[in-house]
Amino acid sequence: LGGIEFDRLLGPARRQVAALIELSHRDQARFEVVDFRPGRWIPYEKLDRFHANLVELSPRIRRGDVLVIRGTVPWDRKRRDHYHSFFVREQCPITGVPTRLTGNALRPLTVSWRAEMIRAPKRSLRHRIRPRLEWLEAAMGTAKEPRAARAR
Repeated sequence: LGGIEFDRLLGPARRQVAALIELSHRDQARFEVVDFRPGRWIPYEKLDRFHANLVELSPRIRRGDVLVIRGTVPWDRKRRDHYHSFFVREQCPITGVPTRLTGNALRPLTVSWRAEMIRAPKRSLRHRIRPRLEWLEAAMGTAKEPRAARAR
């Protein structure tokens, strides 16, 4: 156990992306969440449009953000939407487009967009969740004193 315990934050729903999105909306002290509007929900199967959309959204995304994709998957015969989330690990230094993603669906793994999306190309980018640095620093015990206190 560490300073951030998702068992405590989400209980039995700790591996459910919908619960993380809901928590992010409720707990603005810990998270900043952006819900991309439906016009931005471009499925990966529309590759050129998906990439153009990613370029346009990239100024709102940075390393360490949690991205959420959602859509139908080929293994669900009922055609229900499925969520998946992952961290932005690397970005293009010129465009800012996320290039490497790290997730933990089965085991921790860093992949490209193609490797992440090709299994279920009807999914699209729906949310960006950013844990607030102040919360992370406090949870990890690395918070710095305010400048006024250090100056004394």
